[in-house]
Amino acid sequence: MSERYTGDAMPRVPGMNATTKPADEGNADGLRVATAGPREPLHPSITEKQISRMVDEFYDRVFADARLGPIFMHHIGADRAHHMHVIKQFWSSVLLRSGAYAGRPVPVHLKLKEVEPDDFRNWLGHFRIGARACFTPEAAPHVIAAAERIAESLWLAMFGTATSEVRFSDIIADREDKTMARQVIGGAGQGFSHGIEVSGPQRTLYIAGQVAIDASGKIPGNIEAQCHLVWDNIEKLLQDAKMTLKDVVKTTVLLTSATDIDGFRKVRAQRLGDNAPASTLMIITALARPEFKVEVEAIASKDT
Repeated sequence: MSERYTGDAMPRVPGMNATTKPADEGNADGLRVATAGPREPLHPSITEKQISRMVDEFYDRVFADARLGPIFMHHIGADRAHHMHVIKQFWSSVLLRSGAYAGRPVPVHLKLKEVEPDDFRNWLGHFRIGARACFTPEAAPHVIAAAERIAESLWLAMFGTATSEVRFSDIIADREDKTMARQVIGGAGQGFSHGIEVSGPQRTLYIAGQVAIDASGKIPGNIEAQCHLVWDNIEKLLQDAKMTLKDVVKTTVLLTSATDIDGFRKVRAQRLGDNAPASTLMIITALARPEFKVEVEAIASKDT
């Protein structure tokens, strides 16, 4: 007999009961659940602000995920703000036991026909990273455990165990120690971070200083052209290691003139976008050849 769930039962998460009522027409998500009255939070340090930040960071990661992003975008569409509000109510009810959320999550998730069993591995991976970043070390394990119970209920409802080649026990065993997390330490500056903490097993690529010389031996004359060529050379090495510029966590920059700082920063912003690796910038008297204006070393890190 398959263990596939067909009802709308959720795991017994304190603060949410099994009483349901119909969704109103204004609720695009079809989520409306009657919950128990206010009770003690799952952990005393958890706040609504932390929950809101965690949901925002989780969805930022999910929408950037090559596999999960298109699925979420297709089903949420232009109503992302409303969806996020409902999800924050959900986690408020789960973690703070506030009774703010109402809904029937299982029937909604049963409509996601494109979701595959192993997709929950990525979903939980993104959630664990967000939980560890937004809650205290004491509270995060409680938040993650609640998410794992909810994920298991949804997974069983969607796939069961007898009908799936992937078992949820395999997914739940793939905890955060298998997922790389990056966190800014000490704040950020203009296009860089003072420190980047990388945790979890990952591949690390150390890139030697790259200068502005192309395959034909040509060296551009101005600083911006040289900077673009330097980043081109770094990007090629990253591609060889199946990485991108988003995986860069540390740079060391050598410039031969302080007047070139603005030009370097302009190009760095264009090439790295939102990625702000830890960075050291030095002004030196000369590089290996007098034509060189800039040299950049880099360190990149990516999940194994």
